[in-house]
Amino acid sequence: MVDAMKLARAEPEHLPASATVEAAEVYAMLDSLGDVGGALNSGNPDRLAKLYGDLHLEMLYDNEKEALDVRTSFRSG
Repeated sequence: MVDAMKLARAEPEHLPASATVEAAEVYAMLDSLGDVGGALNSGNPDRLAKLYGDLHLEMLYDNEKEALDVRTSFRSG
């Protein structure tokens, strides 16, 4: 467990420098996703898979803790 915590703390040091994203860029990214609410409410696995892919979601379920770890990263370009 300690090794995992050390790795997690060191992770930001190895990430590329982030760029500032303007509000207009964020809105444009969100608009490009389309009907997010409709996709979530439909329960359609194909639509959900596309949405999760478009959001660059990574999900890891911990069965013992009954917890879901979700990460996302928007990369422009």
